Amino acid sequence: ALLHRLGLRPDSILFLGGVDLRKNEPGLIRAYARLPSALRASHPLAIIRRGDHDKLRALAAAEGLSPDSLILVDHVPEPDLPGLYAACALFVFPSFHEGFGLPAAEAMACGAPTIASNATSLPEVIGRADALFDPTSPDSIAARMREVLETPALRASLATHGPQQAARFSWPAVAARAWAALEH
Repeated sequence: ALLHRLGLRPDSILFLGGVDLRKNEPGLIRAYARLPSALRASHPLAIIRRGDHDKLRALAAAEGLSPDSLILVDHVPEPDLPGLYAACALFVFPSFHEGFGLPAAEAMACGAPTIASNATSLPEVIGRADALFDPTSPDSIAARMREVLETPALRASLATHGPQQAARFSWPAVAARAWAALEH
């Protein structure tokens, strides 16, 4: 019901962003356009973000994407996010810079196969080199997306890894590490 209400499919590639250049939405759209047409047909790109979508639609058109391959959703209430994360085929986080990378950690906690840029804090959040890509290269992003989408065992491995890795960043775990550092 949630996916239907938002116009999404359970096999979508999901990105949760914002009107912020560091989130790299244009790079994600360019990467998505480099995927084989069969993958794009079976896995639409869903971008959840507030704000004007006209520039993203124009970029998608300039990249040769059909209007139905890009789904833009303006807002999703916080309680609906776990359902979206759990239902996507792949969560992609191509940010150039993050303080922490909460959307990636949230997606992983919900069991979404998650890949992200190899920049700033994201390698620590993701915890796997085979789930990282160069955010400055649409070809790198596309190659990692394609590898995960075309390799069911890798996708399943990322889905299993996610909740375990995300648990490392729970508030109790963070508090325990901080307390240990203070005692040291």
